[in-house]
Amino acid sequence: YEDINQRDSEVNRLYFLALRVVRGAISKPSYAMDDFAGAWELFTARHIVIKIEKVADQQKRITRYLKGLKINEKAKAELKRIYSIMLESYLQVMKAYFSKDKKTAYDVEIGNKERIVTCNKFLEDSCERFPLSIEGEHAHKERHTYHSLTHLAKIVENLKAMSSSIKYIARAVIEGE
Repeated sequence: YEDINQRDSEVNRLYFLALRVVRGAISKPSYAMDDFAGAWELFTARHIVIKIEKVADQQKRITRYLKGLKINEKAKAELKRIYSIMLESYLQVMKAYFSKDKKTAYDVEIGNKERIVTCNKFLEDSCERFPLSIEGEHAHKERHTYHSLTHLAKIVENLKAMSSSIKYIARAVIEGE
């Protein structure tokens, strides 16, 4: 978890640096680099930097909630599979951004709905597997169960938010010139 916090701090520093560069290029166009000469390109770069920082924050939150999560191996494997889908989508959209590949960006963008449905289905299936009520001497297990469900729901919501951020990066690539 400490490694994730350190990486998040690095992303935050890069985020503020990138925003200062974009702001400087907008306020003094003579400073703009050739690759980001136009106002639209600067706006797009700013938008993408913001979304990358959001993805990093969502990653940090997911890691924090994973620490308190107690789920079976099957659920862990499914969660890893969903995370791998998000990671692959992120890598594809960033590659599309740097290569200005609108087709790949479009594919990633339209995949958002499927990624969200996958997350929702995982959460629904996981909730069905947990007992809803445990009575008597097992009441402490009920608190633990709800604690895990809460963490799981927060993880899934952050995965969905990550997917949305990836979608918006894809849209910026598609709209780019």
